[in-house]
Formats: sequence, C-alpha cells, structure tokens
Amino acid sequence: MSLLDTGGPDACYPIAYIVDEALGHRSTLGSTGSIAIAKGLARTLIAGLTNDDHGNWQLILTLSDDDIDKRYCGFADYIDSHFPVLYQKYAATFDRLRVPEATSDDFLRYAQLFSLVYDFRCLFYTANGSYGLGPACMRAGYLVVVFFGGDTPYVHTSKGE
Repeated sequence: MSLLDTGGPDACYPIAYIVDEALGHRSTLGSTGSIAIAKGLARTLIAGLTNDDHGNWQLILTLSDDDIDKRYCGFADYIDSHFPVLYQKYAATFDRLRVPEATSDDFLRYAQLFSLVYDFRCLFYTANGSYGLGPACMRAGYLVVVFFGGDTPYVHTSKGE
C-alpha cells in the first residue's frame, strides 16, 4: 500500500481529507456501510482507546454499547465543531451517530482523547483506500505493509532514512 497523504509537523491537518475520502465512497456501500466507516474512523482517531471518569485507559470496544455510542456521538460532535462543512456534506451519516443520552462531556472526552493520541502521530491514507494512525515521521511515498499472517500494519521506509 503506498502512502498518499500524511500529517505531521510540516503537512496540512489531514483529518477532513481522510474523513471526506473514506465517507465519499459511501454511495457504493449504502447507509450501513457509511456508518461502519464513520465508526471505524472514530476508533482510529483515538487509537481504539478511551478512558473512564477516573482516567483509567481501556479499549473502546470493552465498553457497554451505550457508552460506545456516546463516544461515536463525541466523534460526530468533534467533526461538527471543527469541520462544519464536512459535517453538513455527510450529515445523514453523522446524524445517525448522535444519541440523546450523550452530553457535552462526551464531546470533551473524545476531543481530549484525540489530542492525546494524535500528538506525535499523523493520519495516513493509502492508495487502496485504507487509513490509519502512524508515527509523525511518516512522509508521502512510505509504504504501509501488513505481513503475512498478521493484522498490524507497519510503516516501511527505505534503508538510510
């Protein structure tokens, strides 16, 4: 998978680009597919982690379904707050992530987690449509590979870099 776009210290903030690219393919996936993509993006942007009211870290998928839905709502609120034009473009998808039980605390928790996770990292988007979170040193042209039998992607650069 070759790298198309990266963040990092000398690149543009690519979140809007990646969200737009990923959700832009929703017409071929239907509404269920676009919700799955949005949830995947929400988890990727916080590296699949969350914290409780006491600051204890845990995997987001270990939460109750209601609490997971609140995190997804926090993601929708984050996009609405920081990228309102993007939110409006995919309002049908983001509106389906909203839940009445969510509060402004869910938005703040998501925003804090995103800030903690994203520091010293960048988002990438590959030629085959995959996206992920990688080290800030990533640059366009690096390869993202998954070794046979594994499920963890690795960043590969040429020797000497």
